[in-house]
Amino acid sequence: LQDKKFQELRLNSLEKIDTGIVIIMASGSPLCYLPDKRSFSQIMNITDDKIDTSVLIKYNDSYCGAVKKLCDAECVGGCWGPGPSNCFKCSKFTFEGKCVDSCKSKEIQGIAVYEAEDKVCKRCHEQCDPSDSCTGPGNDECKKCKTV
Repeated sequence: LQDKKFQELRLNSLEKIDTGIVIIMASGSPLCYLPDKRSFSQIMNITDDKIDTSVLIKYNDSYCGAVKKLCDAECVGGCWGPGPSNCFKCSKFTFEGKCVDSCKSKEIQGIAVYEAEDKVCKRCHEQCDPSDSCTGPGNDECKKCKTV
């Protein structure tokens, strides 16, 4: 990655690396947004004792800090690009591919949402009032309806 134009990899859909090793040498480029070694080990399904021989990542972290090209605060384990929609994993909750602080409607741009499963927020039924939330996906699970 000696190309000076790379600033992020945006490999958000990368789920598995079956064989081989990962080497990212980006010391001379503005590439800043990267998952950490432990995150790559999860994609590669390797144990902690094999991380140092299977994953090598070198980039200019002092440059990245100086120009404030850092992963979003909602990210855990690094990121593929800027913002909460490029996190390797979310620190709290996920809503439609984006990391969010909670599943409260007022925090997700006025969309009625509920916590569907472990740390995953989903949209309530379209008849639910966006100023409130719901307990599930059905129109009978709205805490408040749009129309009565």
